[in-house]
Amino acid sequence: MNCKKKNTEENKESGSATDAAAKKKAAYRSKPRVNGLSLPLHPLQFVAWFFLIFFNVVYHFIVVPVLPYHWQPAGHIIPGVIISFHIVIHIVCVTLDPADPNVRKKKTQHVKTFDRSEHRHVIENCRCYLCEVPVGTKSKHCSVCNKCVSDFDHHCKWLNNCVGERNYRLFIMCLASALVTCFIVLCVCLYVGVAYWVNPKLLHPDALDDDSIAMSSTVTPNYHDGFEMFGHSVTGTAFFVLICIMVALLILTVCLLGHLLGFHIYLISRKLSTYEYIILKRELKMKKQMDIESQGQSVQEEESPKIKKQKKNKVSPVNDDEELEMETKSKFCSTKLSFGLPTVNI
Repeated sequence: MNCKKKNTEENKESGSATDAAAKKKAAYRSKPRVNGLSLPLHPLQFVAWFFLIFFNVVYHFIVVPVLPYHWQPAGHIIPGVIISFHIVIHIVCVTLDPADPNVRKKKTQHVKTFDRSEHRHVIENCRCYLCEVPVGTKSKHCSVCNKCVSDFDHHCKWLNNCVGERNYRLFIMCLASALVTCFIVLCVCLYVGVAYWVNPKLLHPDALDDDSIAMSSTVTPNYHDGFEMFGHSVTGTAFFVLICIMVALLILTVCLLGHLLGFHIYLISRKLSTYEYIILKRELKMKKQMDIESQGQSVQEEESPKIKKQKKNKVSPVNDDEELEMETKSKFCSTKLSFGLPTVNI
């Protein structure tokens, strides 16, 4: 009876384990994502669009209106054209499907679970066992998008889309246009911030045009105040704080975009993709670790014979009494040998 109970309990446990495994497999099976607008959306997408809107609204509606009138057309047009180009390229990068041509032709609805007992790698001999189609030599299966991407470079969280052969140039243009726009806006904001302390009159275009009226008036106006934001008058302190926030955020953005664009220019010069660069870096790290381990083993092998020799040469310490006994015994034996007496084992 006890054996039967144990068998039934084991069968229940094995059944629950298989059910859990089946649930995991079922959860893994999902429809591959088409582009960056496919669900689920990434939080960094919202961060990117928020700052894009924030920088444009503050720049065009708060910063440019305080510039001299003859500067304002250029202040609106030059960054406006570049940011419009950036928005178009950004939307194309997000909505474009970078999948392998055979994957796009097949239009897979569901991707099966990868079984490592059957295959060691997802792609072997230019065939993906998940997409179940032949793919290119540089195509890789993205675990996030759950599809093979042609000439896979990396999965961009800001675009929520893979970057590959079809959209890599657009991705570089998107980075470059964003960097140029942020740099121009940063220069203008720095000018406004410096002018606020050096000569705040430069931030009041009406006062620059009415110099004759200002000279005739006896009261000197306070140019550190009198700013407007969206039709409401604000203090100079609030205006300057907003400019400082803009400058800080723009410096951070320019540094990040410059670093990322410089990194991809380096990869292009070396004819590497981001994926290949990561793999090479990982292999070099493993090689260094193996070299360090082999050096440590060789040092231990060199030291081990020395330690053995030292152990062999070591003699146990002898007391003074033992030394006297040994000397007397040797003398006694020598005298016996000299008289021809038989030796005695002492």
